[in-house]
Amino acid sequence: MSYRKEYMMKLSNSMKKFFAYVCAIAMVVSSMTFYGQTSVKAKGSVAVDGKVYTVTDGDATIAGFTCQGIFDKARIHFAWGTEVDAASITTTVDGKSVKIDGTNAHGMFIPLSEVSTLAVGEYQIVVSATATENSATVTGNATLKIEDEGETTTRDPSVKVWIDLGDGFSYDDSTTATVNNIQQPDWSPEKGIYVNVPAGISSVAVNGKTGDEVTKIQGAGVIVFLSAMTKKTNTVEIEYAGGTATVIIKNENGTDDGDTPTVTPTEKPTEAPTVAPTDVPTENPTEAPTADPTQAPTEESTAAPGSEIKLDKEFNEEGTFDLGGYKIYLGTSWNASTAKAGIDEKDAKHVIVQQTNSNWNDAWGLQVIKKFYNLTPNATYTVEWNIVAASNDGNVMVTNNKAKIQLNGGAQTLTGTFTADGEGKGEFVVGMGWVGLTNPIEFFTPVVKDAEGNVLDDSKIDTPAEKPTEAPTETPTEAPTEAPTEAPTEAPTEAPTAAPTEKPTEAPTAAPTEKPTEAPTAAPTEKPTQKPTVAPTTAKVKVGTAKVKSASKKKASAKAKISLKKVKGATKYQVQISTSKNFKKVLVKKTVKKLSFTVKSSKIKNKKKLYVRAKAIKVVGKKSYTGKWSKAKKVKVK
Repeated sequence: MSYRKEYMMKLSNSMKKFFAYVCAIAMVVSSMTFYGQTSVKAKGSVAVDGKVYTVTDGDATIAGFTCQGIFDKARIHFAWGTEVDAASITTTVDGKSVKIDGTNAHGMFIPLSEVSTLAVGEYQIVVSATATENSATVTGNATLKIEDEGETTTRDPSVKVWIDLGDGFSYDDSTTATVNNIQQPDWSPEKGIYVNVPAGISSVAVNGKTGDEVTKIQGAGVIVFLSAMTKKTNTVEIEYAGGTATVIIKNENGTDDGDTPTVTPTEKPTEAPTVAPTDVPTENPTEAPTADPTQAPTEESTAAPGSEIKLDKEFNEEGTFDLGGYKIYLGTSWNASTAKAGIDEKDAKHVIVQQTNSNWNDAWGLQVIKKFYNLTPNATYTVEWNIVAASNDGNVMVTNNKAKIQLNGGAQTLTGTFTADGEGKGEFVVGMGWVGLTNPIEFFTPVVKDAEGNVLDDSKIDTPAEKPTEAPTETPTEAPTEAPTEAPTEAPTEAPTAAPTEKPTEAPTAAPTEKPTEAPTAAPTEKPTQKPTVAPTTAKVKVGTAKVKSASKKKASAKAKISLKKVKGATKYQVQISTSKNFKKVLVKKTVKKLSFTVKSSKIKNKKKLYVRAKAIKVVGKKSYTGKWSKAKKVKVK
């Protein structure tokens, strides 16, 4: 028998329990992340050894600072949204330092034993730490109240006490779970109520329903989607390691039977006439659903307003993809855009799209694109595109319209113009990069009119002429002499050609962060020949190879200092950082104009081995050309 096995057999039962306890703590701490809180409420109260301990949140410069509760009558948990250096966290109670444990970038806890010797009274808790992003000192305050158990009034369990959460939601505080607030952390696809329990969660049921449509679980915490709690009174049952917790949540806007979700607005029924313009052609019966926008509020968030389309397709990568009768483009590398979508089984031009992540930098980070064919070359056309948005959260932009279009939470018509290219092809784009993450938009067949106002035959302009050479992609019409790896650098610069004068500097700087070999058709399929003079087929732009002169960082730091060698004619540089020399997994992407700069990212913190590479980018007109990647340079970790 090995020494290790013999040692483990000799472990006492108490030690085994201790290790189990530590594992449970790890699961709880892993779930402590708070973002975008709607409100902060007073937190847990617990009776231990004749004393009642209650913690109430106070002022804070740490975003989202809150007490999650007092778990297992042994630990006072705190969590926050600002990322901090875990090693820098300090805590005082009544001005005296106390021991803390379970620390990470977004939370920690105080063992109750640290305050159990205090007398009855109120004490100020102050948590301080150093923010990772700017090294500033941030603080959070809370009040600890200690009472003798005999002095408190025992609550009648038959009396319901409802704690307000905001947005029309409240919960019965007679629960063993800790109900926190309404929020949407970055790991949740929807806004909901954050609830946590003492150990890892195995399943959650909302009014008897389970799965990803009603909740998102992370460790010992769960986001219960507002869209799932459609009844006046909703029951949430949480199964976790060691027990079951039940939470009763009221929705003052809910219905008795729960058939109608109340998280989607109902104030816009009178806008139905705007959905079906009088000049919509009768040969497009698929637009009929827009005549009944009052159904929009009666569907769950997993379906389009007024339809049964399910959001069953996910788009998480950079590029342009087919979506029924349309295409969808995601600027994942430069706008962090991701989306989910669905297609009507009976009508491919009836789809729903919901943005699930965004940096909000640009409306063109997420695009819904409709292409047209068999048009009069170089002629200008008007488009009327009927949509239904679930709410008024956000705005969109369209081709050749510089103005932001505010969503109205119902049916509306988006209008704009486009010009066909020399081959009679064109496209119209709706930019969704500024639309809220819980606001799906339903798209119906767009109507196209010529300069005289005549509605074009949808069946003719929807399908390209029977030319076998046009089937694969439209790249050859754009720049046949260019290498495919150069095309993706055009995506962000061409994406804003839907509104070319809107953001002339943002898109180009974002472009280089795309993956050159992953989605070569992203850019060419966007606007194949709208600007035929930008990239003459007779010229070839050469860009030199970049070189990384130096790269260094401190081990515990999230910052890396990088210096590049100047490439003649280069406008900017794209930089990537990875843990492997072959860059199979890229941790950080950044586009810079300076030769010496600092890259900040929590992903490189505490990494012992890192590599950096760069490539030069030259912008000519509205086209971007890239050089080859430099050799990988090992980052010197001090």
